[in-house]
Amino acid sequence: MPGKHFAKTGKRSSGDTKPEQIMTELTIVGVAKMIFRRKGFTLIELLVVIAIIAILIGLLVPAVQKVRAAANRMSSQNNLKQISLAMQSYHDSIGNLPGGSGPVNGGISSGFSALAQILPYIEQENLAKLIDYKQPLYVGTGPSRTLNPVHSAASGTVVKTFLCPGDAQPPIYTSYFSSSLAGTSYAVNTGSGVSSRYVSDGVFWDGSAVRLTDIMDGTSNTMIASQIIMGAGNDITGSRPTSNPERYSANRSTGRTTINIAPGGINPALSDTDCFAATSWRGARGCSWIQPDLAATGFNTSQGPNAGTPDCLAHGNGWYGARGFYNGGVCTSLADGSVRFISNSITLGNWRALSTRSGGEVVSFE
Repeated sequence: MPGKHFAKTGKRSSGDTKPEQIMTELTIVGVAKMIFRRKGFTLIELLVVIAIIAILIGLLVPAVQKVRAAANRMSSQNNLKQISLAMQSYHDSIGNLPGGSGPVNGGISSGFSALAQILPYIEQENLAKLIDYKQPLYVGTGPSRTLNPVHSAASGTVVKTFLCPGDAQPPIYTSYFSSSLAGTSYAVNTGSGVSSRYVSDGVFWDGSAVRLTDIMDGTSNTMIASQIIMGAGNDITGSRPTSNPERYSANRSTGRTTINIAPGGINPALSDTDCFAATSWRGARGCSWIQPDLAATGFNTSQGPNAGTPDCLAHGNGWYGARGFYNGGVCTSLADGSVRFISNSITLGNWRALSTRSGGEVVSFE
């Protein structure tokens, strides 16, 4: 009997199985088979995964770039602090700050940059020993001068402290002064004028020997050095370059003469219109840490930080500004050894006040 058969075997006959149960069992078995048969993603699933990864990368890259920029900025500020403290150490040893061109007399054709003079104070004693500071830096004068061969080994040596990690420009220059030159991302404060060949209202000029006590505006209110953007390393003609325009300075020497009495200058004076309309562009900004030229190791406050108008020159004088790649401003160091990030929005009056050593201005960093 069916009942007894069920009692003995513990099985139910097919007639006792409900249709819903059969369908459920079949569905489970089917899904299981599908799962075990699949060996990869469908195209739609793959596209979704790729899209998610792309979104994550899109969110991650700006964050990584921001962190890298912050680290580079901190490193740049540390370099400036080392330079500022080295200036103080030089002052303690010699009795004054290094000259914008020195210690050999004779102006930029003979002397060395302030950066070259502080080498022993930034742990570069061996490099300093390669320089014979009694020998002129250049041979010849004016545009035809070339680097004195006795200084070739030193001039081509890259100094890490003089390079901003945020500036990707290769640091070796081979197109100027018939030599291989190692560049710099930092320059010293030559004041608010356009020349460093005569006594200025700044801290450095050719043959300067400023003492900290001469900085009547206060060492905490006077810049000693700043970032600059290194030049492209070549000269070009035509309209302003569209690629890396910040690496080129407008050359407006034609039709102008230098004013050869203090405080020096250019006649006729430069103008924004003239500089934008230039057809000759020079890429030598910061081309050498050893050179005392304004273009190489000086900056002035004729324009504000990261000014929209390009650096502009005539016969070695001109607008050579403080510039950098960090968003919103430039890194500077003060005569007291501190470091400041100065906003691009600082007023031109306050910016110039920070460059004068004894102007008597009420200084604000805004």
